[in-house]
Amino acid sequence: MKILKRATLLTAMLLLLAVLMALVSCDDDSTPAETLGGEAPTSAPTDTVPETEVGAAPESGDATEEPTASESGTDEPGTDEPGTDEPGTDEPGADGSDTEEPNTEESATDESDTQEPDTEPPHEHTFGDWSEEKAATCTEKGSEKRVCACGESESREVPAKGHVEVTDAAVAPTCTETGLTEGKHCETCGAVLVAQETVVAKGHVEVTDAAVAPTCTETGLTEGNHCETCGEVFVAQETVAAKGHVEVTDAAVAPTCTETGLTEGKHCEVCDAVLTAQETVAAKGHTFANRECVVCGEYEVSVGLTYASLGNNSCYVSGMGTCTDSYIIIPETAPNGETVVGIGERAFANSVLTDILIPDTVKSIGAYAFENCTLLVVVILPEGVTEVQEGTFSGCTALDTVTLPDSVTSIGNNAFQGCERLESMDMPEKLESIGNSAFENCRMLIIVILPEGLTSVGNSAFAGCTSLETVKLPDSLTSVGDHAFKNCESLTALTLPAGLVLVGEGMIDGCKVLVYIYVVGDEIPEGVQEAVDGLLDERKEQGDDSGLDVKQGGNNAHAFKSWVTITAPTCTETGLSERICGVCGERETKELVARGHSEIVDPAVAATCTETGLTEGKHCEVCDTVLTAQETVAAKGHTEVVDAAVAPTCTETGLTEGKHCEVCDTVLTAQETVA
Repeated sequence: MKILKRATLLTAMLLLLAVLMALVSCDDDSTPAETLGGEAPTSAPTDTVPETEVGAAPESGDATEEPTASESGTDEPGTDEPGTDEPGTDEPGADGSDTEEPNTEESATDESDTQEPDTEPPHEHTFGDWSEEKAATCTEKGSEKRVCACGESESREVPAKGHVEVTDAAVAPTCTETGLTEGKHCETCGAVLVAQETVVAKGHVEVTDAAVAPTCTETGLTEGNHCETCGEVFVAQETVAAKGHVEVTDAAVAPTCTETGLTEGKHCEVCDAVLTAQETVAAKGHTFANRECVVCGEYEVSVGLTYASLGNNSCYVSGMGTCTDSYIIIPETAPNGETVVGIGERAFANSVLTDILIPDTVKSIGAYAFENCTLLVVVILPEGVTEVQEGTFSGCTALDTVTLPDSVTSIGNNAFQGCERLESMDMPEKLESIGNSAFENCRMLIIVILPEGLTSVGNSAFAGCTSLETVKLPDSLTSVGDHAFKNCESLTALTLPAGLVLVGEGMIDGCKVLVYIYVVGDEIPEGVQEAVDGLLDERKEQGDDSGLDVKQGGNNAHAFKSWVTITAPTCTETGLSERICGVCGERETKELVARGHSEIVDPAVAATCTETGLTEGKHCEVCDTVLTAQETVAAKGHTEVVDAAVAPTCTETGLTEGKHCEVCDTVLTAQETVA
């Protein structure tokens, strides 16, 4: 602002000097009227005084306004007069130099003295383009100037450019090297605007590399560690050698009759890798003798039997069907896949079967199922059968051995009627009742011991058992039916238990040698005396005057009868015999020595080239126990012989080389004709 004021003041002074010079000239060449009364000049001289500060000079081509007469003699606000100290008076310049005040009087005098009359009009500058005088920097101003054709020049200030800001990207620190924060600098001059600061290195983040255990076939690694961030290894993992297999022998499995076997193999105990695979050995197949395999004991089941379905995947045998076997072996599973759970009513009645094998799956046997099987000798009923129904074995005149399971609770009417060869019967422990005529006419039955728990014996249950010598009735028995022991002609004594309350009519009729009845209880049961009286009357009619003694309570000396075999000894197990006191029913037992095996030689079977053989063995003729097992002899394999090639001739064909077995003559490689 001060510069502008000084420039304005200087301009005004120059204009004033020009006017004065003009007036002087006018005094010489023109009248005052022309000078003062005519049109006043409207423009100041065009010569422009060079500016002393950049930016104060007018733009190129602008005309400089000439001050009017009043302006030249009038003080405008803010105009500094020379020699005054008013506000706005120019101070020393920015460059430190004082601005020299112009001497108007001297200037005016000089001009008037030198100016010639009739001079040319004032010069108007024609400036050229601005050119850089001093380059502006980011922080300092520059200047530029232009020059008139007359050589006069003017300058102006160029503002400082200011910085061109560039971001210096942050540098992340690593585990081992420092980083930098974000900074800034000037793209032009390189001045640092925001200094980047050092960021300390992070340091390693140590991570353990877990050890890897070696396996049988693959190497392992020791434990190591590394930096989680940069991956630098601190402790290198080292290779651990593979352990190798720990060999275990897989034992050979001998084939059975129905299941395959395995050859010996080997595997690793640690990783289970198979080192030597076990190969399958074919099943041997059964070797049957009398419908039973001599190797495994499995039976050859009967084929052709008929079955009736019960639903629920079960069935029962309904008849012989087309089966012609005399030894019936009932399968556990019928041909249709259903389980055989029973034998139907009269299924085998009047058949010629001699033996029957009943599987454990059978739980019921129908009435008269084996009626009149006159050749049937032995019967073993499986556990689970609860009832021997009516007439089941009636008329089986050859039946001498019956084994009933403890699950049987009742024996029905006529169940064993007419089984003339039946000598003894082990009664089931859970037996509760014996039906009418159940054992009637079992003429060879010698001893009967009825179990505790039995409560009733039916009418004629043991009638006609002419060989029956001993009967042991349990304390649980409460009733005995009519004629229960009628015609038991060998019965000499009978003990009646204390719990017996009812004795049927004619219970002991026909007991010709019965001489003693011992009553254990305090009272003689109802019907006993009538039975005794009836027997005595019968004897009198026959001229027999032998008596019958009935005693109650007390004990007498034992009167044991003959020893009777209760359990027959087997080849390996002892048996048991028993005798019973005919007076009180007390019994004694003694052990029977095992019989020992009856050894039979099983001949060796020679192995062939392709089939295995058997070593000599031994088994028991009675119980079929294998005493010396026959071992498999490996097939010998072929003994190979080369059949020489025959060269063809002009007229005869030849043969290629072949091979055959020297032992069995099997052709191993067939000879082919050569034309």
